[in-house]
Amino acid sequence: MRVGSSKTLKTQVRVVAATNANMQERIENGRFRDDLFYRLNTISIFLPPLRDRQSDIQLLFDKFALDIAEESRVPVIKLDNEASELLKKYYWPGNIRQLKHVVQNLSIVETERLITADILQKHLICPVSPIYAICPLCHIVRRSVHRLVRCYLFSVYTSIRRPQPST
Repeated sequence: MRVGSSKTLKTQVRVVAATNANMQERIENGRFRDDLFYRLNTISIFLPPLRDRQSDIQLLFDKFALDIAEESRVPVIKLDNEASELLKKYYWPGNIRQLKHVVQNLSIVETERLITADILQKHLICPVSPIYAICPLCHIVRRSVHRLVRCYLFSVYTSIRRPQPST
């Protein structure tokens, strides 16, 4: 129905939604309505994170490199074997979006078209090194520091808000 009209108009709507949250867990915890979930959940597609699909990483890199080269009118970048292995070892906390951004940065910023592991490592947020074979540690540390800061700020806030005893 249009605003100010009494005539009903029929429409067809398709909703495409994506989440990285565990919806069953959210429903059980009361954080998402189950009736809405069952109304929306016609077709579910589970796509594992990029770090669990190592065989896709090189294919996606090549696709993004070709697209960006055409878009930006620059020569296509390629990876040497060592850089290719580095891509597969990386944790990819930002999934495919992060991979695409890395390819964009390499394509536009780097003048060298054959990307080595050293060049690639400069464009990764949390570089892979022999000490940290993959990046989950960085992610865990970042989350832990965030929680620690939140707890500290909360304790400071509550101590300020607490009424002082009168003498």
